[in-house]
Parts: sequence; structure tokens; C-alpha cells
Amino acid sequence: MQRAMDALNRGATYMHGGRFNKAIDAFTEAIRIDPDLSAAYHNRGMALVEAGDLERAIEEFTEMIARGMDDAGVFFGRALAYQELGRQEEAVADYGEAIARDPDYVDAYLNRGCIDDERGNTDEAVAAFSEAIRIDPNNVAAYVNRGISFSSAGDLEDAVGDYTKALRLDPSHADIYVNRGLVYDEMDDHHRAIADFTEAIRLDPKNAMAYINRGVALAAVGELAEALADYNKAARFDGENADVYVNRAGVHLQMDAAQRAVIDYTEALRLRPDDSDLYYLRGSAFHRANDLDMAIADFTRAIRLNAEDADAYLDRGLNYATKLEFRRAISDFDHAIKLKPEWAEAYTFRGLVHAGNGDLDKAIKDHSEAIRLDPASANAHFARGGAYREKGDFDKAEADYELAEQLSEAEQAVS
Repeated sequence: MQRAMDALNRGATYMHGGRFNKAIDAFTEAIRIDPDLSAAYHNRGMALVEAGDLERAIEEFTEMIARGMDDAGVFFGRALAYQELGRQEEAVADYGEAIARDPDYVDAYLNRGCIDDERGNTDEAVAAFSEAIRIDPNNVAAYVNRGISFSSAGDLEDAVGDYTKALRLDPSHADIYVNRGLVYDEMDDHHRAIADFTEAIRLDPKNAMAYINRGVALAAVGELAEALADYNKAARFDGENADVYVNRAGVHLQMDAAQRAVIDYTEALRLRPDDSDLYYLRGSAFHRANDLDMAIADFTRAIRLNAEDADAYLDRGLNYATKLEFRRAISDFDHAIKLKPEWAEAYTFRGLVHAGNGDLDKAIKDHSEAIRLDPASANAHFARGGAYREKGDFDKAEADYELAEQLSEAEQAVS
């Protein structure tokens, strides 16, 4: 028996040092000496999980259960293996079995809550994390994970509350400051967000996500040069993160540096070559740089990757219209309207192209539909007024121009 315990303890030492294969060998030796030593089976199963041999771990725990070694830890271990394999239903069932045997099993509640959150079952996730907190009021992970679930559900004040409680328990955790900062940013409380990201950077000076998100918050308050500096630092620490370049490109566009934005979007596309949204964004940057052909090429790539992208059709149509390729422009506006039939702006643009092509009746029809969909659209009234004027219907033109001016003034007063 002592030799078996020695092997068991040796395996535990290997486990603690991350030498999982050595641990498996030691636990196997303990089982050879004492086939009834349940701790050796359990620990070998956990070592198999840590080593990534998940199917074998499941077999180990299942055999234990069949032999009557079915305590909470065994079901928890098998649940971990199921969870790692993405077999969520089985993992949830086993976490339930672990909790049934040990109602105070905090880690089982935490892991089950994480699965619920991943599956979009936020109410169940919050309930699981709340139970973990009831059992262990000082459990940082429970507050953090419940904060994530609250945030996913749009309960932003509750999310801030949980992150704040977690930080009281562990004020040295940079990622919690990042999480709370993200919620503040979503609440448009950008200055508090900046303060949290800054604290995260103080705690972890190479935290790329803190720099990226502080850059977003700085850009939101108009501090563009500081935002660029943060994205530059993020690129140094995590140069393979496409979001760095996407966000930096957005700041370049705000600073009217469209060519620099194109360069950053190109780098992002190197990292995510099948991302239709990135082609759309680079196409918009090419448009801003007055490179219409490259813009059209990128919008075309976006459409090939996502044929349901109404924005790409609309913007490609606008570029075709600028090049006076009216037939192609109208075809793209037709596609955009088919995908989004209630899109007033698409009717307005198609109407303008019809007018440019000399088809005033179609232009008026499109502008009238845009007005029906959005009666407060100054642009649609102004465009229809132009079409009426071209037809010589000056009274209707004047009425539309007058209403367009009123709507525009009202819009400016609101903004």
C-alpha cells in the first residue's frame, strides 16, 4: 500500500509541474500496485484531460462510474473532457451529476455557467454563477463570469457591479479592468473606460487588448493622435491581430488619411483573407482616396464572399454611378433594394441615377417611395424636387424644395 501511495504522490508532483505524461505513468504504477486505489484512477483521468487525451480520459471516468467509483469528482472530470471536445449536452449533464453529489461544488457551477453563456442561455448562466457566489462569496471567477453574462444580456450596470466586486477581491487582475472598460465604453462613458484601460496597461504593459480598446475609447472622444499611438503599441505587442489594423484604419479615415487606411486594411486582409467585411471597408477607403476602380474591385470581392451584403451592392453602385456607368449602377441598386426592401436611401440613389440617365418618371417614382419609407428624408424631397423641376413641374418642385429645407433645418437643430 505504501508503494502505491508513493507512486500516487509522485504523480501528483508531476501534475503540479505540468509533466502530465509522467504523471499518467506514475498513476498507472499506483493502480498496478493497488487496483482498488480510486484516487489513482481519478488523478490519471485528470492527467489525461490535461494532456489532451480526452477520449481516453472519458473512457477512464466512465469505467470508474461503472465500477461504482461515482463520486462528484469523477463526473466533474468527465464533464471537463466532454466540454473540451465541445460535447456540451453531455458536459452539462455530468456537471449536474457532480452538483447532485456535492451541492457546494463551485467549479461545477462555474463550468456549467460558462457553457450556458456560450450557448446564449444567459439566465441559466447567471443563475449558475450566482450559486457559485452564494457558496463562495470571494470567488473572483464567479463575479467575472457573471459580469460577462450580464454584459451579453445588456445588463450593463449589473456587469459593472460584478467587475467592481471582482476588482475589490483582486485589484491586480488587468483583464478585469479591460472587461469593465469595455462595458463603460458600451455605456458611452468613454473617460471611465479610458481610466480602466490605462490601469490595465499599468498592471500589464504589454496587454495588447488594453491598448486596442483604449484606442477605441480615445478615438470616441476625439483624441485621434493618442488613439493612433495606442494602436501602434498594440501592433508591436500583437502584430498578428487583425483588429489592430482595422481600428487604426478607422482613425486614419477620421484624419482624412485614406491611403494609410488602405494599407492597414490590406494588412488586416493578410490575416483574415476571407473576411467580406474587410473587403467592404477597404473598398470604402479606396472610394475615399478617389480610386474608384479599386473600390469597385473590393466591393465585388465582398459580394463574392457574401452575396447578401446589401451595403456592398449599394456602394459599388455609387462608384459605378460616379463613373457614369448607369446601367451597372442601377443593377446594383436593384440588388440592394431586393435584399433590403425598406431601405429608403437605396431608392433615393437609384432615383438620382434614373434622373441622370434622363428617365425622370422612374426617378420621381423612386424618390416618392423613399419618402414613403422615410418621410423625414430631406435628401429624398430635394432629389424629387430636382426631378420635378427637370420635368417642368415647378409647383411640385418648389413644394419639395421648401419641405427639404425645413427638414434639413430640423435635422441640424437636433444634431
